[in-house]
Parts: sequence; C-alpha cells; structure tokens
Amino acid sequence: MTKVTSAEAGLLVSLNRTGCVDLPLISKLYGRGELEIISELGDLIYRDPVSKVWETADAYFSGNVRAKLVQAEQAGPEFTRNALALGVVQPVDVLPGDVEANLGARGSRPPTSGPSPANTS
Repeated sequence: MTKVTSAEAGLLVSLNRTGCVDLPLISKLYGRGELEIISELGDLIYRDPVSKVWETADAYFSGNVRAKLVQAEQAGPEFTRNALALGVVQPVDVLPGDVEANLGARGSRPPTSGPSPANTS
C-alpha cells in the first residue's frame, strides 16, 4: 500500500508493517504533516512521557496505569491529556474488608505430591 485516505488507515498500515505508531510512515502514506495526523488520530494514540514514543491507546492504557498516571502528572502540562485519560481508567482499590474467603474453599496452591505429614509413620 502506497497511499491512504485517512490518518486512521495510515495507523493501521503502520501497525501492520512496523508493529508501532510510525508517524513518518503515516505522513508519507497520507501526505499530511505529523501534527495534523496526531490531531486527527486524537484518542487513538498517546505519547508516553517517559519514553517519548507514541503508542496506541490500547498499549498505553495497559500495564501499571497507576504508575503511568504519576509519570504523566509529573511530566508537565504537555501531558495533561494523558493524565486526564489515565485518571478515568484507574482501578478501584480493593480493601482487606472487600475480600471474602469461604470456609472450605481451596486456595490457589496446587496439591502437594507424596505422603502428607500426618501419614509419614
């Protein structure tokens, strides 16, 4: 493919060819400047304040979003959009009182093999 008709189509080609958001490639395919492409893609891409690399929203909003929120807030006003979006996807805190353990419920440990300590005579 040598030409696309939208920034989103260019993003899809970029992801297919390079596995990442490649703005120069999208610009070449779409025939528009990078700033215009960034604007057109809107909430489909975010710039990581640590790596300074553009990522898809799916990639940016995965992983430790609490740490990413702190990073975006500390990165300054350029990353306000990131901080606002990350604030929306923060997980709810699970407090100790929110966890229930039913009597007789099995834990997540696999059963041990061999004789049990009570039967080792």
